[in-house]
Amino acid sequence: MTWKKAQVSMEFIAFLGVMLFLLTLASYASLSAGSGIAKDNESVEARRIAATVAEEINLAVEIGPGYSHAFDLPAVLSTGTNYSINFTSSRFVYVFWGTGFYPIPVLSDNITGTVKNGRNTLTNNNGVIEFA
Repeated sequence: MTWKKAQVSMEFIAFLGVMLFLLTLASYASLSAGSGIAKDNESVEARRIAATVAEEINLAVEIGPGYSHAFDLPAVLSTGTNYSINFTSSRFVYVFWGTGFYPIPVLSDNITGTVKNGRNTLTNNNGVIEFA
């Protein structure tokens, strides 16, 4: 009768080992998926920032000279990653962050100044879009 108790104990230990292994695999898969989701959220947030800047520029162009508006951008992305915004002469606004960039077209190629993380003021000064 004692050998049956020993066999049950060994089977129980083997079962616990298999369950611990499966729990480890599930935890690893969950952490890996979470990392991918964070990177996707970072990309979506960068696109939102680019769209905000592009909308502000396009609105200033459409309304015309004399338009002025202040708007805020986040200091960093939600993951804590720094980002920057640049313009090109080909009518694009680019948001760059640690792992990528996102371009979005705008209506003007006559843009001066620098877009800052935080508070920005945009002015249409006779067709020149100025950031201060």
